[in-house]
This record gives sequence, structure tokens and C-alpha cells, in this order.
Amino acid sequence: MIFDGNKTGSGYDHVPGGDEFIDRSAFSFHYYCSTFSPNYNSKPRMQKAICDRTFGPLVFQAVDEDLAIFKGAAMMTEGMSCDDSNQGECIFVQNLADSHLISWTDYGHSQTDVSDLSDIQKNTWARTYGRAIAGTPTKMKFDIEADSKDFELCWTIDATITAETEVFASSIHHYTNGVNVAITGNVEQVESGDDDLFWFVNNENSISGDEACVKMTAK
Repeated sequence: MIFDGNKTGSGYDHVPGGDEFIDRSAFSFHYYCSTFSPNYNSKPRMQKAICDRTFGPLVFQAVDEDLAIFKGAAMMTEGMSCDDSNQGECIFVQNLADSHLISWTDYGHSQTDVSDLSDIQKNTWARTYGRAIAGTPTKMKFDIEADSKDFELCWTIDATITAETEVFASSIHHYTNGVNVAITGNVEQVESGDDDLFWFVNNENSISGDEACVKMTAK
């Protein structure tokens, strides 16, 4: 992802099949701290110096630069090989993915028919995030390490979309006493019928191109 001969990034300059397939294409990439820092689980200082401050940001920057060339979507389809003693590495990568508005999944727990996560891993994986957005996302941030579990999602409104913007917020792992919701922009909250899902829809004053934001904190 970082060095490819004399070129940075993946080396692609278009999606397979050409521009007519841009809307149906997703760029898949992997990121592991262990690629650059062997035994990082037992050496947290090395992890932070080599991965968190240097190579992790460079990989995601390379993805952004590639997408600017060949368009389409992106998803980190492997990564975050963290044991219970070092969930900090997984949280760092998840935060990094959110800041670049990139979806992700890990590798280790996709190898069996049944996912067998520890309680610590379940807590880390059950992040608050925007599952569907009625417009173009511009910001997504979740502070899983704060007691208040602060979450913010912002997007550019598409007033032609009548479907809901949907946020997943775990009532089991992070918001056991409920959620405080603050909205800016011309959207309003509607009932989802699910304790873990929060729905927001355009109101009568919504204009395409305006910004809306939702902030959520634990009660």
C-alpha cells in the first residue's frame, strides 16, 4: 500500500472494466500493524511509534489518494489482529477508518461459521456508527474510551432522499441507560422501533447541499 516500485499506493489508475463500473466497484485493502512492527502486541511503544504515528496514517492516505484517481468506494477487508490485552490497536485502526469514512471488517473472526468474540472484543466491535446516510457523509467520530461514548455524524443533505439516516448505537455495550441526542440542521428524529437504531429524516425545510449533524452521548 505504501511502496509499489517507484509509485506509492496500489498501482491502480482505473476500476476494472472502466468508468462505467465506478458505481459498482469497491477497492479492498488490508492493514495490519504487524506488517510493519512484528510482535507489536507485546511492544506497545513500538506499536505507537511505528504504526499509529507513521504507517497506519500513510496507508489510509494512500487509499484516499487512489480513490481520488479511480473513484468508487473502499473497504478495509482485513485488519485489526488484536488480542484482549491490546484492544488499543484495534480502536486506533477503527478510529482511523472512521476519520476517512471507510468501512471495515477484521480477518480472524471470519474464518469460522460462528464468530467467537470475547466480551472485551464485543465491546470494541460494537461501535456507534452511521449505517445508512441520506446524503454524503463528511464526518464520523466515536470516542469509545470516554465514559460518555461521544459520537458525531455529519453529512451533506440530499433532499431528494426520503429514506432514513440510520445510526447504530449499542444499548448493551455502550448506552445501557439511554442516549442523549442533539441535532443541528434541517433533519428530525423519528422512531425506529429498535433500541439500538436511531433514525433521522429530512424535514420540510431540508435543502440539498446543506449540512446536518447528529451528536449522541450516553445518559
